[in-house]
Amino acid sequence: MNTENCVPAFIFIMLLSVPAFAGQTAGTPPAAENEPYSVAKALRREGATRDAAAEEEFASGPRKTTLSVAAGGAYLFGMHGALSGGNGWGTSVSIMLHANSETPDFKFQLGAEIFAFEGERENDGLETQVRTANLIFTVGASYDFTNNFALGLHLGCGLLGGTYMDRERADGGTETTGTMNTTFSFKPYAEIMLNKNLSFYGAYRYIYMSPSIFSSAANWGDIEVASHSIEFGIRYRF
Repeated sequence: MNTENCVPAFIFIMLLSVPAFAGQTAGTPPAAENEPYSVAKALRREGATRDAAAEEEFASGPRKTTLSVAAGGAYLFGMHGALSGGNGWGTSVSIMLHANSETPDFKFQLGAEIFAFEGERENDGLETQVRTANLIFTVGASYDFTNNFALGLHLGCGLLGGTYMDRERADGGTETTGTMNTTFSFKPYAEIMLNKNLSFYGAYRYIYMSPSIFSSAANWGDIEVASHSIEFGIRYRF
C-alpha cells in the first residue's frame, strides 16, 4: 500500500467531516429547552398578550363607549325663593349617550337626568320644607385631557317636575302647596377614570325652578326655588 497517497486522502475526508459535525452540534438545542409543553403556561402567555393589546388600544385611541349611567349625591346651599337662606340634600341619576367627534378626545353628549332634593329653612321661628323631583333633558360635551381625566358641561331643561312645600303657620297649622316645574340646570364637572368603564366625578350645579305653563293653567301653587349645589358620584360606561 502506498502510504504517501493515503495521508492526503485522510486529511481531505477529515476536512469534509468537520463542517457537518459542527452544524449538527450547533443545531442541537440545550437540554433546558427540551421541556415538556405546558397548556397552563401557554394560556397564561395568551391572556397576557390579550390584556396588553386591550390596554394599548385604550391608551392610544378614543374610548369606544357609547352609553353611561351615573348616580350621585348633592349638597344644596345658597338657596333663593321659597327656601331663601336654606339648604338641603339631593340625589341625581342620569343616563347619557356619548358621540365621538372628529377630535378623538372631544365628545358630544345627550341624555336625561332625574334630580330630586329636599330642603328647608327657618324664618322667625317658622319652618318651611320643600320636596321636589325633576326630569331634566340634558345636552353636553366633554374633553379628555388625559386617559384618566376629563372636564365637561351639562345643560338641562325640563317641564316634568313636581314640587311640594309645607309651610308652618303662626297659629301652629301647616300650609301645603304643590306645583309643576319648569327646570333649568347648569352643571360643569370634572371626571377621573378609575378604569376604562368606571369613573368618579365631582360637579357644581346651579338649578332654577319656577311654575310651568301647565301649573299656571291649572292655577296650582306658585313655588319658585333657585340653588347652588356640590355633587359627587360615580359613572359606569358600557
